[in-house]
Amino acid sequence: ASKQFLEVQTYDIGVALKNDADEALREKLDGLMARGIDKYTFVMEKNMDIVTDDGIKSIYLVVGTEEEMTPFLNLHTSAGEQIAYPALGEAVISNKLAEDYKIKFGDSITLRDEEMKSFTVRVSGIYENFIYNYVHIAEDTWRQLTGEEPERKTVYLNLSETAESDVIVTDELSAHELSAELMKWKQVSSVTVNRDTMERIGNMLASLDIIVVLVILCAEG
Repeated sequence: ASKQFLEVQTYDIGVALKNDADEALREKLDGLMARGIDKYTFVMEKNMDIVTDDGIKSIYLVVGTEEEMTPFLNLHTSAGEQIAYPALGEAVISNKLAEDYKIKFGDSITLRDEEMKSFTVRVSGIYENFIYNYVHIAEDTWRQLTGEEPERKTVYLNLSETAESDVIVTDELSAHELSAELMKWKQVSSVTVNRDTMERIGNMLASLDIIVVLVILCAEG
């Protein structure tokens, strides 16, 4: 599970917003750049369904641009080959989703929202992913197929590797201090430190391993 955040979703902190990001929020984030934030970007994330002949599956749609997403997302195959960010009318999808619904490179897939509005994109890549089911498209694709501007209600943050002595973002504790600071902002609904998520998943899997061993020992006894 740690590979998800070390090799795929490589941003350090995810911030969910109550409303679409605006210039006022950008200015506030710029104000934290000197306190340990290295980079940030606004992204659209949306729950949608993929509609296939084999069934319907909930997915996370991520809408961005290649330039903005590169520092925060590493799209590659299970063999380690890099995958280009999707061009206009294209989508890159996670490998488990492709396996479960027999989707191949070049196939067309249909995505549908909660209002039953749908659009179709062509699969230009299938990337290695470890948690959840994702579909990535470009902002221009969203605009062209929906006639709407993307709602950027998510922020990806990367922390600086080096910092001055008065910087709050230098280690795990500082990341938590930054999270606490962000939670004070009225625009923010939640903050997730990916390192914490990795630890929680790791602890959960370790607990499951212990349960499995106990079940085996009890069965043998």
